[in-house]
Amino acid sequence: MAILEAIQTVYLEATAVASVTFEDLDDYSYDHLQLRMSVKTTNTADDVVMGEMRFGDEDGISTAGYTTQRMYGENTTEAAAIDEATDAARWYVMATSKAGVTAADYSANILNIFDYQSTVKNVTWTMLGGVDSAATGGYAAFQGGIWVKPTLAKPMTQFYVSNTNLARGSEFSLYGIQD
Repeated sequence: MAILEAIQTVYLEATAVASVTFEDLDDYSYDHLQLRMSVKTTNTADDVVMGEMRFGDEDGISTAGYTTQRMYGENTTEAAAIDEATDAARWYVMATSKAGVTAADYSANILNIFDYQSTVKNVTWTMLGGVDSAATGGYAAFQGGIWVKPTLAKPMTQFYVSNTNLARGSEFSLYGIQD
């Protein structure tokens, strides 16, 4: 039976926060990580806002080697996309700023990071997210990706999620999963 244990929760008290970082992950002996997010941005654009993640090891955060695949839909529109060899793992749906969405409308996202401490595997992840998008209905996305580590022999020890406009009240809860 798998065990799920809370590690850390970050609740934003300020607005327009650029990123949330989780460090010293090598202090834990979990097989996998899960990050549950309730997020809103202060963006004023009339569309869905992407977030990004970067992973790192003892040498720091990496800006290379990310590939992301996603399927997403809003009301009656659906699509799929792939981003290959990019500088970050980009994901939907961090939040929406469409007219009519109130301050109480936060997106819900669950990120799973598999085998993050492996020294023989690259880091893989999946995420499920959704948010209200006002007049057009809800928005949902399923995505996953890989970070090809610069040095495979080093485990992942840190990561961050970002958007330059993270709003007050956004919450990030990190859990460890032991098989």
